[in-house]
Amino acid sequence: MRTCAMVFVLACACGRAPARVGSGGPVDAGAEVFADGGVIGSSGTATLLVATSGAGLVRAGNGDCRGYCTVRGNDIHLTAVPDSGATFVGWSGACSGTGDCDWALVGTATLSATFIVVPPSAQILVPAPAGASNERVALNSTRIFWTQSGPPIAIWSMSKSGGEPFKEADASPASLVVDDRNLYWTDTGTLNSKPIGGGAATVLFKGGFISRLALDETGAIYWTESEGPQIGTARRLQAGAMTTLASGQDPAGGLAVDATHVYFAQFNKAQQGEIRRVPRTGGAVETVVVSGRRYAKAIRVDASNVYFRLSDDGFPSSDTGHVLALSKADFTVRTLSGGNGIDRFQLLPQLEVDGAGVYWNWNSGTPPYGIFRANPDGGGFQPIDSDSDTPWYDLAVDATAVYYVHGGAIIRHPK
Repeated sequence: MRTCAMVFVLACACGRAPARVGSGGPVDAGAEVFADGGVIGSSGTATLLVATSGAGLVRAGNGDCRGYCTVRGNDIHLTAVPDSGATFVGWSGACSGTGDCDWALVGTATLSATFIVVPPSAQILVPAPAGASNERVALNSTRIFWTQSGPPIAIWSMSKSGGEPFKEADASPASLVVDDRNLYWTDTGTLNSKPIGGGAATVLFKGGFISRLALDETGAIYWTESEGPQIGTARRLQAGAMTTLASGQDPAGGLAVDATHVYFAQFNKAQQGEIRRVPRTGGAVETVVVSGRRYAKAIRVDASNVYFRLSDDGFPSSDTGHVLALSKADFTVRTLSGGNGIDRFQLLPQLEVDGAGVYWNWNSGTPPYGIFRANPDGGGFQPIDSDSDTPWYDLAVDATAVYYVHGGAIIRHPK
């Protein structure tokens, strides 16, 4: 999406009920609309550089805008109009919220309108917040947790079936995991915890760079800590007791745990990416796959396979971000996302598994983009939800549904 500089400070309010800004005079029903690159007319003192994303348009008094356009007038009144089957999820820039946008200040500003198509069987569980986005998501047995980029920057939760959001913590985590009692997150410098539904946050650990967290079925939490080349560690914390599982590592990227081992991405002394594993209680460190110049940004495991996505072009093909499955039995690697076509650099590549399927987001390369799944053996490739727009951020799965972020909103899609 093109970005344009905001020349004048704005003071506007947009939401469910329109709010006037500026002169307070009548809305200029003759506001002019110009296609991108056109010559801006002389009438009016307010100019909005408008961009739309997804299936919808912005309607001004004298024309419609789809894609990029310039709107000029005195008191500009804009309405977001979704296409049939689409939903308007919000403004960003000069206005926020989901109501009509009124803007009248002298000068030039930018405005974006985002639309998404939600499948009939799915629901918008959490709308896109005004002027911000929902990002990382996590699940326990009854609730969904997510981060909001701001304002306010925070971790929220609500029932998986919907309801009133509850602010769990004022934090901006790089990684977030939960069980039925506690919420854990890292801001890359500290490991933090708090009881779900209330209570004070506690710093459990402070150290080097912490990028990912993982929980096992007993409530133990795992993380890797990078303090420089070959001086990183893999750690475990349970019931207040911390164990160093491996030292002398160079961790980077993904982390996952199965019934016996912790798997983590790292660079070896030759600066080749690897996935290594160490027993959950500590012991010998093994290399399970070498990935050339790239490292695994996302790792998930089940009883039979290790699933991963690389940071960029590398093993086993020149494509980037494809979903790969490594057999624990014979260490062969297969591509699960071949049905997505040609890949490119993937923004925030994510992975989830549930024993019966593998789920991932697809944000570049061959469209359509969206949320996809396949069976662990590579069969059963299909889209969960897809469209021509991006981005599709984090995702999580439980026994009945897939939860994911599209257009800043959190969607719940039954399996």
